Amino acid sequence: MYARSRALRAVQGAASRHTDGLITRTPPTARCVKCLAPTASFHTSSRLRQGEATGIVPKTATSTSSPPLVPASLKRRRAAAAQPAAAVVCRVSAADPTLLTIEGPDLPPTEVPAGWLRDRCPQSTSPSSGNKNFATGEIPVDIAIESVRQDSEGNWEITWRNNIPRFVADGINTSVFKSGQLRRALHTEFASRDLAVLQHHTVPTASQWNRRTLYPREVSYADWMAGEGHFAAAVTELAESGLVFITGVPRDHDSVRTMALQFGALKETFYGNTWDVVSKPRAENVAYTSEYLGLHSDMLYLHSPPKLQFLHCLENKAVGGESLFSDAMRTAAEMMVHTPDLAAALAETNLGWHYDNGGFFYEQARPVFQGMGQLDAGTREVLAAGAASGHDTADAVARLYAALPTDVWWSPPFQTPLRAPTTPEARTRFAAWHAAASTFQHMLEEDGNMIRRRLREGDCVVFDNRRVLHGRTAFDPASGGRHLRGAYVGIDEWRSTIKRVERDYAVPEFLEARKQALRAWSENQ
Repeated sequence: MYARSRALRAVQGAASRHTDGLITRTPPTARCVKCLAPTASFHTSSRLRQGEATGIVPKTATSTSSPPLVPASLKRRRAAAAQPAAAVVCRVSAADPTLLTIEGPDLPPTEVPAGWLRDRCPQSTSPSSGNKNFATGEIPVDIAIESVRQDSEGNWEITWRNNIPRFVADGINTSVFKSGQLRRALHTEFASRDLAVLQHHTVPTASQWNRRTLYPREVSYADWMAGEGHFAAAVTELAESGLVFITGVPRDHDSVRTMALQFGALKETFYGNTWDVVSKPRAENVAYTSEYLGLHSDMLYLHSPPKLQFLHCLENKAVGGESLFSDAMRTAAEMMVHTPDLAAALAETNLGWHYDNGGFFYEQARPVFQGMGQLDAGTREVLAAGAASGHDTADAVARLYAALPTDVWWSPPFQTPLRAPTTPEARTRFAAWHAAASTFQHMLEEDGNMIRRRLREGDCVVFDNRRVLHGRTAFDPASGGRHLRGAYVGIDEWRSTIKRVERDYAVPEFLEARKQALRAWSENQ
């Protein structure tokens, strides 16, 4: 019904020019006509479940070849010499003193209301905190401009009529703007818009991957904790691929907390701000058993699920228990190109996700593909045909990236029971969603789409919980201990950190070097 590699080959030519995100060199996969599983390997999930405790499992580990020559560290941005902004001219009409006209050599005349301009007053913002010292609601609705003049330094002094009363009482009735401040005020909705947010759903260069196109980044504990260029490179990798391994971590219970605090704060849940992953009787969570744990995201029953998850390995002597990772955003991209109706079913159908145990009850409704856009038939055709057809696919790839879901939610153990489809229309909708969910799961679990790694004692994996699905093969607790420590980081702490990295480090140069290195590496696999 779909061909995994075909979607990737379709954009290979454009990817080499536009992004490294959709490249593969594996042949099309034959599929079972009933369930769409690969016919050559039967169901990946069942193969992983069978014989796992004795280590008899299909090989899905990462390549043993030398890693790609991706730079280990980001360089700090060089401080650019401040360039004065081109001057602007301001004037107010005597006929309407509530409007100010701003224009310049490259700026057409633009009228702005006095109330909006008063709200942007530089002198009404704390120089140390950047916080406003007034509320927009304090500005009188009939505020107007009394006069406009340019001082000897080229700044514009705006004297207000009907200003905020408490400012007038303190003798403050003038705002002073530099030309650059006026230009920025016209072109930014929020101050933070000056800082690019490197996330897969806001920056179209974030890359999708499979086992043959990604060599997971490793960073030492010392470099992670130093918080400089190596940490910045690891954070950028999390934005790009959603998967990083920290090595050489001290084997103590507090290490996972210390590593996660590099993002500023931990996301606390009813499990605490850190928790243990060990096999135990009468487990309240399937993760606390020795059974096979399928690919999933964590805590989808919360209003704001964690963005990052940390899992620190303190002990791993048991037979089995390999960690599994799959890029759900990659699978979403393939379905959007080749099975748009199935992708739409996953985007349009809200599912319930719940937790009801130990006196805690949580429930949320969200679709598998959150915030997915639409691809027109022409774009899908170009991507399916690929560069080999002679088409320039760069624009089509860009449109695909722009339409990707903002988040992918998938956690079968915590999915609520589906409502009974008792009408013909409901049965039709259920059949469409069921086919889409089956396709999605089988694509996720294909051997070539998964990275499997046995965590060593002292390893910590960090991954994007809203994109990279994780799981674990079964293990035999009688053969040895297996003990992980976990922690979460929320979306706000993630955004704060990635903005800081983008502001302080030369991210574009790093991403270009990363793209070239991974492309050369994958071509040699």
